[in-house]
Amino acid sequence: MRNVAGDQQTENSYPPAGAQRSAHGYLWSVRVSGATIKRISAVILIFALTAAIAVAYMPSSQQSVMTGKCVSADAAAVQQVIIRQTDALSMGEFTRAHSYASQSFRSGVSDSQFERVITNGYAFLTENPQITFNSCEQIDQQKVQTFASFEVEDVVASLQFVIVFEFGEWFIDSATTAQDVTISV
Repeated sequence: MRNVAGDQQTENSYPPAGAQRSAHGYLWSVRVSGATIKRISAVILIFALTAAIAVAYMPSSQQSVMTGKCVSADAAAVQQVIIRQTDALSMGEFTRAHSYASQSFRSGVSDSQFERVITNGYAFLTENPQITFNSCEQIDQQKVQTFASFEVEDVVASLQFVIVFEFGEWFIDSATTAQDVTISV
């Protein structure tokens, strides 16, 4: 077998059999059957559909930017869990209020301990406070930090919440005093 230049060609020689010489070097051609092209197209299509389905079923926080401001859907859902817990506390339903806490929080704090924490340090939450949400920041795919102010009569308390996404829902992982309780004038 001879190559384009007319030299004897071996199995590993360059250029391969069938290569054509041009001004810029050798032109290679590869023959691919129509069936092979269809198989490759099918694999690419399956990959694209799988990726599209995975994105469609992600929580909206995972579809959004990983960090930064919460997207409006997440901010609304985060606010709702805080409002529901505060409503339960205002009605004296500590067990229901505790159910809005994250799995890790609930596993370490019993219902009775939760009630003691609220009555001893966060009693204003049981007095049907008016809630003002100040900000919401995405910490990572499963965690949001938000600040809220709670007003009862002329007393305002600000809390920093860490909210986590578990089992397809948002839950309160922690709530700490963001600043000292102040008196509005």
